Amino acid sequence: MTDAVVMPVYNEAGTVSAVLDAVREYFAGEVIVVDDGSDDDTPRVLAERSDITVVHLDRNCGYGCALKIGFQIARDLG
Repeated sequence: MTDAVVMPVYNEAGTVSAVLDAVREYFAGEVIVVDDGSDDDTPRVLAERSDITVVHLDRNCGYGCALKIGFQIARDLG
């Protein structure tokens, strides 16, 4: 993998699917979504997709923390 999109999300059940669809219109590479401890239906919405890598955090650690975790996953994937 040479390119990846890292996308932290928190309680975005109503919009995350549309945003991911828009990303997929322009980017076919690895998309890593970090669910930053969402307590709405975001985990269910993400689980319905097979075109992304999802990392679920048990609690909300904040935007910067979620980005760091996403970047580490991207590095681990190559």
